[in-house]
Amino acid sequence: MLPSLARRLKSIAERASLPAISLVARSTARNGTKRGALVIPCAGEGSLGDAAMLTAAAAELRAIGHPRVDLMQRRWTAVSGFDDYLDDEDYFYRGQPWKWWRIVKTVAKYDVVAMIGADVVDGAYRPASVRRRLDALTENHKQGGRSRVFGASFRDMPNPSSVEALKHLHTDIAVLARDPVSRSRMQRFLHRDIP
Repeated sequence: MLPSLARRLKSIAERASLPAISLVARSTARNGTKRGALVIPCAGEGSLGDAAMLTAAAAELRAIGHPRVDLMQRRWTAVSGFDDYLDDEDYFYRGQPWKWWRIVKTVAKYDVVAMIGADVVDGAYRPASVRRRLDALTENHKQGGRSRVFGASFRDMPNPSSVEALKHLHTDIAVLARDPVSRSRMQRFLHRDIP
């Protein structure tokens, strides 16, 4: 089978099974008190700039009143300020539907789920991973949490699948640009207010 056809078939199968998995996982999630904030990184371990954004995100979320801030990434020595590190990020890259179950149950535990958009939210790198990260924000929103994308930059030629995924985010999920040029581009491509 051609590699591109195999990728397309895998994507179709993944998208078809996620809603059913979400319903079952939601029904079995604990109905306890939500706790603090969860940060979803833009990518796995990367540059020191990525580490600085993560550390700043933890500090900012704590400063606005979240007593607990966790990171959905394995422990990385360049990053500090998080209470716990959840090694569930492999779902974002590999997209195995059975791992979506864990993501749904994890995001249900948090008041806020925030994704650092950085230079990946426009689909410059691994657009399927971007879509899966945005799906986690949507899932948190569906379960009554507050979700947002922050620190996002945007190229003048973004990946069409990432643009569509961002367009379909609920309007209550804020998308925050990290610079005026990116803000203008996002408003143009996404047809939504970008604070």
